Amino acid sequence: MASCCATETDPANATPFDRRNVIGLHHFALTVDGADTLRDLHETLQGEDDVVIEFAPESLGGGTTQHMICYIPGGIRVEFIAPAS
Repeated sequence: MASCCATETDPANATPFDRRNVIGLHHFALTVDGADTLRDLHETLQGEDDVVIEFAPESLGGGTTQHMICYIPGGIRVEFIAPAS
């Protein structure tokens, strides 16, 4: 379970998180059950107006594991990893 704090500030006026200059969560990583699921997830997320894809599924560290990262509403980076089978 993960829990995020809400703010009383209107999100449109909130200060975005700057991962290079502020201490805090860099990203959240989740494992998916395979490369096909990762590709399907990427396709689905591309159609969401409030999700920004940082990069499409690609090799992780030159190996056979695949991963992608996106920004979800609130600016949190989420990495999805499909381990090599």
